[in-house]
Amino acid sequence: MLILAAAMLTCVLSACGDNSQKFVILDENFGEEEYAIGFRKGENALAEKVQEILDGLYTDGTAKNIAVKWFGSDVILKGNDFASKGEANSPDDSLTYITGKGTFVLGFDKEYPPMGFVDDKTGEYTGFDIDLAKALCAKWGVELKLQPVDWETKELELSSKNIDCIWSGMSVRDDRKEIFTMSKPYLANAQVILVGKDSGITKKADLAGKKVGTQAGSAALDEINTDANKELKDSFAGLQEYSTFYEAYLDLQAGRIDAIIGDKTFLEYIIANQK
Repeated sequence: MLILAAAMLTCVLSACGDNSQKFVILDENFGEEEYAIGFRKGENALAEKVQEILDGLYTDGTAKNIAVKWFGSDVILKGNDFASKGEANSPDDSLTYITGKGTFVLGFDKEYPPMGFVDDKTGEYTGFDIDLAKALCAKWGVELKLQPVDWETKELELSSKNIDCIWSGMSVRDDRKEIFTMSKPYLANAQVILVGKDSGITKKADLAGKKVGTQAGSAALDEINTDANKELKDSFAGLQEYSTFYEAYLDLQAGRIDAIIGDKTFLEYIIANQK
């Protein structure tokens, strides 16, 4: 599976041999947002411990070095409050659950660079979130286990304890605050529109009559489905949901869709690393 995912990444970045098509992100977007780590609701002890270690990594410069490696500068947000932290479970044994088993299982989208993906040279999982989690677990003294998840069923994976957190460029949204305890936001993002440079699409309204793609279970899909965007959505020639943004990008390259609505972080990385 790692080899297949790495091959898919290589195909995407190389345009599978067709480098003539260029893509751009439109200036008009679907809103600014932030990323946070998601824990099971009420597991405040675990969330607080993870945040305590993260804050230490911010202070000692470790997190800054990781950010510079992946983004070229220190883009980490600091000084925020927890995105969502209500009443703790009674009892809240979430921290002793982790220390007792000695492992911290991170759920992530394995096809979501630069946050988490398969390195096509080593065949290993890598990315900004993964590097940060490795540094955190080394400081904590527990073993990090990386568990790829289907983004559409991430909530089920977490609630069933197949994973201990969702740490994969997860956007803070009101509906997620209701079902997760969420860390302090650590990275800024936006929901943007990616199109072919010569597509003639320059603004949201130009998506009327176009085939649009996005990832199932994503913040982008949530935004498209809001009442505020109903008229625009109804004007699309079609809305295709994909398991990953990679799949959407392959279809955009092939001309099967006209635009992608998705995370700026991911789409900027794809454009910057196209071969």
